[in-house]
Amino acid sequence: MTNHRSRSGTASRISVLLDASQLTGQSAFSGIGTYVRNLLDGLVRYSQLEVRALATPDAQLPVGVIQVPTRRWYRQGRIGVCENEVKRTLEVRLNRPRVFHNPNPHAPLLPPGRWVQTLHDVIPLVSNDPIMEPLRRRFERFGPRYASADAVIAISHHAASEGMRLLGIPSGKIRVIYHGVPPEFVPASDGPQSDPPYVTVVSEYSSRKGFFEAFEVIAEVAEAHLPHRLKVIGRVPSWEQSNFAADLARARRPDRIDVLGFVNNLPAIYRGATAHLITSHYEGFGFPAIEAMASGTPVVAYRNTALPEVVGTGGVLVPDGDVPAFTRALLPILRVRGLREELSRAALQQAANFTWEESARAHAEVFREVALR
Repeated sequence: MTNHRSRSGTASRISVLLDASQLTGQSAFSGIGTYVRNLLDGLVRYSQLEVRALATPDAQLPVGVIQVPTRRWYRQGRIGVCENEVKRTLEVRLNRPRVFHNPNPHAPLLPPGRWVQTLHDVIPLVSNDPIMEPLRRRFERFGPRYASADAVIAISHHAASEGMRLLGIPSGKIRVIYHGVPPEFVPASDGPQSDPPYVTVVSEYSSRKGFFEAFEVIAEVAEAHLPHRLKVIGRVPSWEQSNFAADLARARRPDRIDVLGFVNNLPAIYRGATAHLITSHYEGFGFPAIEAMASGTPVVAYRNTALPEVVGTGGVLVPDGDVPAFTRALLPILRVRGLREELSRAALQQAANFTWEESARAHAEVFREVALR
């Protein structure tokens, strides 16, 4: 990337202000929090950029990122969204960056000068889950604002097509930039050694994630006289507790299910798994897919939304919602060591396509293009 030159001929850095509010609160454990954290770490390596971040005092920022302190009284709910929209508008205007980057799904209330928006997904607009109704109404209000951004970074080709179809984003404004895999996700030197063996599901619980279908799969694994357990990793939001409990109560083999919640040793758990299951019915990208593949763990997933382009040839894809097909794909992996090893190699090759270095480079290029217009 070439340096931007000021009119006087001296080199000048492009100031980029990024909304890093997703680094704190419950969002810190979400995919968006992971995205913001790793993106900032990559962007500070570009000397052509002056990277600033709107962040609350308790946020941990990479060395080199200039913090623009913000204070929010409310972190969740509608009032939290309203407070953030109003205060963020003022903060951006006061700081006057060359480019404002918004990875927050809530588009700015007013156009903040040159502006890049990240499009993660349009799940609230396509989901029939009643729990999503408040977010759906919110998305119907702010979603059309995406089209007024100078550039929109979509995290997958599927997200890009949905953004054009449902939000009216012009195709010329969209850049598809994939996420990367953090360096801690690496394969075990000698394969999984756990006793008893297990498979994993990693996700925050919601109805679209298909947890009950994963419970059905592990029941079939038990019926096939295999010893594998299912480790369920991820937070269950307070508003989903009753639904999760109902799914667990309906499980045919709850004795084979270990509910771990949020864990601090996720890379090690991936490495110890014989396979990773993705029973989700909608993904804008799918972090667990690339995390598992980078750990050398074979992936079995439904063929829907962004999963085919992310999993690619690095795993086994089955028709969406087809639990018997999912089970038929999984059982040979659990039984035949050679097949697992073959799929593990394919998973590592596919995961190598997703790096935060490349993601940050592509983001920096978009910022430069927008700044120089």
